[in-house]
Amino acid sequence: MKQTLLCMAISVALVGCGGSGGSGGSDNQAPTYSVSGEVTSNNVAQQAQVCADLNQNFRCDSGEPASTASSGSFTLTSTDKNILTSPLVAAFDNDVAGAAAKASLVAPARKLETGNDINAITTVIAGLISTGVTLEQATELVVNEIQRLGVPVPAALLDNSDDAGLATVDANLVGLLKQLNDNNRETVLASLGLTLAVAPSLAQASSDNGEITALIAQLEQLETETVALNDTGVYRYFSDSSASEDVIEPQPDYPGQDAEHGLDASDPQGQSKAGFKLVKLDKDGNELAADASEWRCVLDKRSGLMWEVKSDVSSDLQYKDRLFALQIDGHFSPYADDLAEAGCQQAGDSICTTADYAKQLSTDQLCGSDRWRLPTGNEFYNLLNLGVTETNSNDDVMALSTALFPHQSLGSPDVEQGSVWTNSLSYNAYSAYQTDGSVQYNLVSSMGSYRGYIETIELYTSDSAADQGYSYLFPTRLVATKD
Repeated sequence: MKQTLLCMAISVALVGCGGSGGSGGSDNQAPTYSVSGEVTSNNVAQQAQVCADLNQNFRCDSGEPASTASSGSFTLTSTDKNILTSPLVAAFDNDVAGAAAKASLVAPARKLETGNDINAITTVIAGLISTGVTLEQATELVVNEIQRLGVPVPAALLDNSDDAGLATVDANLVGLLKQLNDNNRETVLASLGLTLAVAPSLAQASSDNGEITALIAQLEQLETETVALNDTGVYRYFSDSSASEDVIEPQPDYPGQDAEHGLDASDPQGQSKAGFKLVKLDKDGNELAADASEWRCVLDKRSGLMWEVKSDVSSDLQYKDRLFALQIDGHFSPYADDLAEAGCQQAGDSICTTADYAKQLSTDQLCGSDRWRLPTGNEFYNLLNLGVTETNSNDDVMALSTALFPHQSLGSPDVEQGSVWTNSLSYNAYSAYQTDGSVQYNLVSSMGSYRGYIETIELYTSDSAADQGYSYLFPTRLVATKD
């Protein structure tokens, strides 16, 4: 076992001056940086205002480096190097009554000095990235959705987002984006990349504006009913009482406590008293009564995500402590020694990786879904209820609602903190120094004194040298978007 939490001390001697992508003058003159590209959506006024979205709110705000496109071409110049690592926004006049004065197209940050295309396709990808997924993962999700519309997708989508075959989808998406306003823009963009295929009109030359309007209304409804972040689950108050764990009234002597704020205070749910809006589902995805004795999944009505429920029978595929090697298709291939130690070896089957497991649950259409996947780190963290006081057999306090998730994983045999696999590979400042094929991974703990804690560990990949012993194995708890 490679017992290594990422604790690095790196000393780098910096020599010289100036920087990549910048041009410097005299010693007392700040270097300048430039970013250029094209606004390629045909239905957008070619004199759009383009800016570097430094605060990443999908708008061109005062003070952000900006210029006006000429026949679609633009160049931004600034002494702020962050223009290389910020999304690019093209704001243009909106001709839809009732919408904001300006509509926006966005290109995700790619650290490119030239060749930055801005269109409706890149906008959907940028919206997904705002939810916490990587550029590669967001692109893959959008590719899948466009293909489900029956539209061929060119290789290297981001480099070919202006492909003629995507023109109809792009034009219809521009029409959709024009209907957004400052109140719903961020929410709709964050959800759109996962829902393109539910609006077939997006692929039709004469799109059904009514269907597109209905799609926006559906996504706006998600903002209030299913997209909102959960609260912490802390509804009790600290007090001077010896039984402070039962205090559920504000304490004048200790004002401003967590329990006074958020959904736990404004929208508590039933007997849980916390703000989590969780519902039991049967094997087909139908909602069940709160007192149902058997259920297969749990729907989080605030996030819109459906979570699998684990088993406590060790021979079951969904056993809570069955260990898998991490595999993220197209992004992470498992280390051979990790595969050799996975739970499939003891079970005698071929479901060894997280990708194998997701494929099996999708094939089985657990709870009516064929799109089971690893959660993002943010999605799993959003499920943590830090107000839970129940403990497991090891007397470790748990962090998922025990009434809905009675069987919770211990985690890795080497890190028993209730952690499960997510897709959260960590691209941090140390990544450039990894030369042995390993990568960093953000581990979310959900048990004991570490619950709610995130730490970085090092994982071996298929590119790592052989025979180093396994790196890490964890159980998993998959998620799907309920259709």
